[in-house]
Amino acid sequence: MEPISRIKRNLRLSLRKQRRELSISKKIKKAIELMNVIIELPEFIHSQHIAAYWAHDGEIDPLPLLDKALSLGKICYLPVIHPNDPLILGFVKYCPGDYLIPNRYGILEPKFNLSDVILSQNLDLLLLPVVAFDKAGRRLGMGGGHYDRTLSYFQHTIKPIKPHLLGIAYELQYSLSIPSEPWDIPLKGIVTEKRYIVANKIRTT
Repeated sequence: MEPISRIKRNLRLSLRKQRRELSISKKIKKAIELMNVIIELPEFIHSQHIAAYWAHDGEIDPLPLLDKALSLGKICYLPVIHPNDPLILGFVKYCPGDYLIPNRYGILEPKFNLSDVILSQNLDLLLLPVVAFDKAGRRLGMGGGHYDRTLSYFQHTIKPIKPHLLGIAYELQYSLSIPSEPWDIPLKGIVTEKRYIVANKIRTT
């Protein structure tokens, strides 16, 4: 049997290449289509504190959605890498035009100031970047483990806890099955520019 690490590596290489090769016009169009899917979801409508990410390496861009959320009076956040623990993410309020700086991976994020950082448990909805996904809610990320480490408390309780975890991705990033490991945190669902997939259920637009 092929090792899980090799399967994941091959998926990452293939799908990262495909999303980077999308034209700018297609990326913009798909980001707007994604926004139009998400704003109709109860998970978005009933959330006040929403976090996403700054798009990097061809990822689908959540900024149109964040702009829409802000116009609706919601509070938006971007992740920041904690300087004392580089595998943990905190979240800082974001508004268009805020000063952002590149982190160790070249991804823009707000400046880290402990008094401004909130924990993921204080978010209502967290939109995670995805390299590949399947219908069971399994997500393949970039391999750094930041979200799995930050959200590890999900593994230690059966009670409903915050935030609601949704991956966002291009439809092209769909995979029949993503290999999982014990530390992987499953998502409640995945949203693409075409549909909303809820762990083994599909909602189309």
